[in-house]
Amino acid sequence: MSDKRLLLSNFTSPFFSLLFALFLLTASAPVAWGGLPDEPLSGLSEVSAKALPAVVDIQIFCEGYNCGSGSGFLIDPEGRIITNYHVVADADRITVRVPSRDQYSAVVTAASKHWDLALLSIDGTNLPYLPMQEDTASVRIGESVIAVGSPQGLDGTVSDGIISGFRDGPELGIPDFSVPLLQTTAPFSPGSSGGPLLNMRGEVIGVNVLMLAESQSLNFALPVDVVHEFLGRAELPAYTHKPGDLAAVLDWNGPFDLDLEIWTADLEFLGTASALGRSPDATSGSGVSEWFVFEEYTDGDFSQGTFVVSPYFHGPYKTETVNAVLTAYLPDGETITVEQELAFMPPRDQWHAMEINVESASVKILDLFPEPRAQTGYSHTPGELAVLLHWEGDFDLDLELWTEDFEYLGNASWIADTPDAQTGAEAPEWFVFDSYLDAEYSTGRYIVSPYFYGPVGDDAVTAHLTVVFRDGERMELRRSLYYEPPRDQWFAVLVDVDTGEVNVLDTFDRP
Repeated sequence: MSDKRLLLSNFTSPFFSLLFALFLLTASAPVAWGGLPDEPLSGLSEVSAKALPAVVDIQIFCEGYNCGSGSGFLIDPEGRIITNYHVVADADRITVRVPSRDQYSAVVTAASKHWDLALLSIDGTNLPYLPMQEDTASVRIGESVIAVGSPQGLDGTVSDGIISGFRDGPELGIPDFSVPLLQTTAPFSPGSSGGPLLNMRGEVIGVNVLMLAESQSLNFALPVDVVHEFLGRAELPAYTHKPGDLAAVLDWNGPFDLDLEIWTADLEFLGTASALGRSPDATSGSGVSEWFVFEEYTDGDFSQGTFVVSPYFHGPYKTETVNAVLTAYLPDGETITVEQELAFMPPRDQWHAMEINVESASVKILDLFPEPRAQTGYSHTPGELAVLLHWEGDFDLDLELWTEDFEYLGNASWIADTPDAQTGAEAPEWFVFDSYLDAEYSTGRYIVSPYFYGPVGDDAVTAHLTVVFRDGERMELRRSLYYEPPRDQWFAVLVDVDTGEVNVLDTFDRP
């Protein structure tokens, strides 16, 4: 999305600078709502008065600090709230303030990054809530609407306008933004994300999601059809196999957000099961599976061909591991299962996977990222160009890779699945310039440098940075490093992979 499009929340996290999410819209039976007025209410003031008690202010906390805000609305008296995914993504803690009520702690019970929707839950009873229109088939251009939210934290803010158009992503310059959007002249502002767009009967017809900056009255809401589809998926039970289905299912336990990912046989990423199929997007392993049935799809043809399915550890960041169980259900009901402990550290996905051929209903278990290699040290193979880092003592150093323009790429153990040594006794760490799943490192120019990860202290560590050339010749640099900024790049090498030339850099001398 260009910089003219803005999601309507107040954020400081880099994630929230993303200006769009992918959305998918599929048909499903709408959620039934009863007791709705058949005729329009008397006017803006009456609609506002009935709606405001059910529109909530959402505050987001990251690492103990307030890092954002948004809006939402109650959809039942028990405390379920609809908002945008980008409002609550990566939040450590969420609080919700209901007008004329107490402040509540909220938890995310379902989420869809692709639809930019999240379902929150608070512990309440007899709460005011908003009815939702069954769909937007009857919505007309020129129809009066009302937007309610908490822009800039000003809760209970009401604006009015009309439906001015029906759009989709390509019209806004977002080719992959496939869900229809309601265009409205009702003004939005940052902090309005997740608030309701209401018709003059007081029914929700959309969820405020984005505006075009540097423009006037170009505001957009997700249609209520998407909300009903999202809720329908959120309420689905765990996967139940039907005879004839060829399916992949991911199960886990604990407060972790895992995703079931679908790839081509050549490891081209296609999407998650919740985006491509009808699976819920489970945000924690509380008995809800994520699954993909290879003929029950909404985007793309998965009824033939070969695909790779694998788990992805989306978060949150924790030191604990999660036990992930990946199961293939064959058409006759037979199952094939692989189980593994996952941790939130790169590579976070595809530690185990399955290659599934749809026509033959055959399954092959893959181990794309095996366990870290036995830490027996680097052994040179003729033709390899490599950089090694070793040291002595109880210090944790990392071997880091950068582009020649100092864009950080990652450390060697992340990229190449080489050992991540925690002390000098476990060293060395190394990187061989080759092709890996994440990127191509067999051509180009890269900076390689040590990073003093810890522990904090006044002691120095002598780091040895060694280049091993293709013919086996070695060049070694040595430098004493201290744990004080700048902790990395006190010395480094610039490696030209194509020519094999190496230049020594000393760009960050220690004061």
